[in-house]
Amino acid sequence: MRRIKVRKLMGKIMNRGIKTFEGETVEELILHFADNPGTRIAVMQDKNGVFKGFTTIRAVGGVAFPLMAGIDEIGYDFFVRMVSRKVEDIITYTNLYVSPEDTLDRAMERMLNYNLDELPVVENNRCLGIITMADVLEVWADKEAMTGGMIE
Repeated sequence: MRRIKVRKLMGKIMNRGIKTFEGETVEELILHFADNPGTRIAVMQDKNGVFKGFTTIRAVGGVAFPLMAGIDEIGYDFFVRMVSRKVEDIITYTNLYVSPEDTLDRAMERMLNYNLDELPVVENNRCLGIITMADVLEVWADKEAMTGGMIE
């Protein structure tokens, strides 16, 4: 696993995930997540496609729905203000990603250290796709089966 590069999975991870743009609202981002129920992160890019960072569905929920349980008129006004915010206001991570040349070990280490299930794969300031913990574990399981438990 230390020698297997993220690039090996590019066919699987290309164009996966939510891409959002500067200027979009949190409400629009919520709708993106609703349309892509298996996705846990949204990558933000500028109008030229340059990677700016990403946020998680958990962070979006924390911004958009803090008062939903007992919403009153004041709470509703707050909710409307929160979902009207711009995506760039809630970007959680700007320098957390892997490159195609990083190893799967590095990808797994970063996901575990930051308690994430997915990470953007970025090259030349462009998001190429999303790698998931399941992707890494699948390679590990295949390698485990092939080597009889002797994974490097």
